[in-house]
Amino acid sequence: MMAGLLNLEAFDAAELSDTGPSEDYHKGYAAGHNAGYDAACAQADALRRDLAQTLMDISFTYNEARHDVLSSLAVLVTALTDTILPHCVAQGFARQVADLVLTRFTPGAEDGICIHVHPDQVTALQSVTDAIPGGVAVIADPTLPPHAAWIGQGQVETYLDMDAHLARISELLSNISPIDQRNTANG
Repeated sequence: MMAGLLNLEAFDAAELSDTGPSEDYHKGYAAGHNAGYDAACAQADALRRDLAQTLMDISFTYNEARHDVLSSLAVLVTALTDTILPHCVAQGFARQVADLVLTRFTPGAEDGICIHVHPDQVTALQSVTDAIPGGVAVIADPTLPPHAAWIGQGQVETYLDMDAHLARISELLSNISPIDQRNTANG
């Protein structure tokens, strides 16, 4: 075996002069950090602006589409309220009153069924109620609207006013407006 000297490095405090990163390093690090932070803030601001613009564009597109759809529906609403629904009420009123008599009252019972209608509806109502067993008395009442009826039997009465229903439907449909008042301030 060979015996040899082992050389070890000395770590005496006098020989250790490394004090860490230099002042230039710290200045460069701080400048780089600040530049990176500023760039990140600028990018975040640009993203916020882009997001806000995109949301405004989406909102504008939605409002344009909504306005177009509601404007298109205006023609349909006008046709429904001014022509179609009044025609349906006029054509089906007598049949609806007769169906109401058959479903809510007892034809042929001791207490007879009595229907009060506008004078313009008497003939039409008599023609559809003639087939009801026990007979139905149809009485002209000029105080009633053209498409309204009081139907009674004993202590039971029912009032049907198709003109009032039609007016409520027309009012509801006419409230569909192409301009939403909440959005007018923002264009």
